Amino acid sequence: MSLGMGSVPARVVSSPEAAQLFLKTHDSVFAARPQMEAVTHMSYGNNGISLTNGTYWRHVRKFVVQELLAPAKVNSFRGMRRDEVGLVVEEIKKAAVACEEVNVSDKVGGLIENMTFRFLLGRSKDDKLIDRPSIKSIMIDIITEAIDTSFSSIEWILTELMRHPIKRNEKVSRGANLRALLDLIEWWRRRICPN
Repeated sequence: MSLGMGSVPARVVSSPEAAQLFLKTHDSVFAARPQMEAVTHMSYGNNGISLTNGTYWRHVRKFVVQELLAPAKVNSFRGMRRDEVGLVVEEIKKAAVACEEVNVSDKVGGLIENMTFRFLLGRSKDDKLIDRPSIKSIMIDIITEAIDTSFSSIEWILTELMRHPIKRNEKVSRGANLRALLDLIEWWRRRICPN
C-alpha cells in the first residue's frame, strides 16, 4: 500500500511475506534516502558512514566496525587519548596564565582531529596522506551514532562549565584531566572575570 505523506511517498507493509520481500530482497532499493541539501553539507558530500549506501559506504563501515571500534583497539588507545587531552589542558593553562582568550571550538576541534589522525595513522596529522573532510565526517558520524554527543554538545557543555563552575556534577569531575580543565576554568574565571 502506498500513502502520500507530504512530498515523500510512504510504503505500508501489511503481511509477513511482504515485509520479508521489502526488508531482505529489495532492501537496497528502499534504503535509499531522499537527498537533502543540509544533510549533504553536514556530511561533507555524503562521505559519512551513517547516511549513504553504496560501495564506499560498505568499505568504510566495514573498516570502522572491524578496525576502529573493536574493544581491544579502543582500549589500546587509552594512553593516546589521555596524552592528547593533557596537551589541550596545558595549552589552555598557558593561555590562561598569559590572560589570552581561548576559542573552545578550535581546541575541541583540534583535539578530535589530532586524536583521529593518531588513532587512524599511528602518528600526528599529515595533510598529504588523508582527506580531512572525509575523516571529520566519519568521526562525527561515529561520535553522534555511538554516544549521541556532537561537537556542538561538547562546546555547549564546556561553555556551561565556564558559566556555572560551582554547579558541576561530581561524577563528571572524576577524571584527572577533566578535573584539571575544570580547575583551570574556575581559576581563569576568578582571576580574569571577578564578577
